[in-house]
Amino acid sequence: MVKRDFRKLALAAAGAADDKKAVDVRVLDIRKESDVADYLVIAGAASSAQMNAVSESVEEELGGKGLPALHKEGRSRGRWMVLDYGGLVVHIL
Repeated sequence: MVKRDFRKLALAAAGAADDKKAVDVRVLDIRKESDVADYLVIAGAASSAQMNAVSESVEEELGGKGLPALHKEGRSRGRWMVLDYGGLVVHIL
């Protein structure tokens, strides 16, 4: 099993979100509070189109590093999205 540096991946995801002008991008170390993930990236979007652009940018960045999303939720609702990468969760709202 490959050991992932989820801190570096979280920073890469935050950078990808920032590239699409996401608002208030935050990287949170949640290792002490969560059994589900090590890091949480939160990014705001002004519209559903921007939300999709941020999501696609994050997926492309992390996919290019060999880490596809394990699960995606909320895309069809257009108000929020969650991308689950195992040790990293990206929440776009």
